[in-house]
Amino acid sequence: MAAPRHQLLTEEMAGALDAEPRSASLVLTRRHLDRDGRLARVGIHTHPADRYRISTRGCVRDAGATWRNR
Repeated sequence: MAAPRHQLLTEEMAGALDAEPRSASLVLTRRHLDRDGRLARVGIHTHPADRYRISTRGCVRDAGATWRNR
């Protein structure tokens, strides 16, 4: 995941998120890779600053090239 960044909400984004225009938000960009390390999808997530909570669970690839929860 790229480093989080902040931005002010545009009128359009604020309307969609039921937030105040030009209020602060947290923007996360996530890149998901397939088993061969190729980019499979990208998600750009914008959260109003006054109501977000982030919790992640990762997976690790062991020496046998299988995936397991951390």
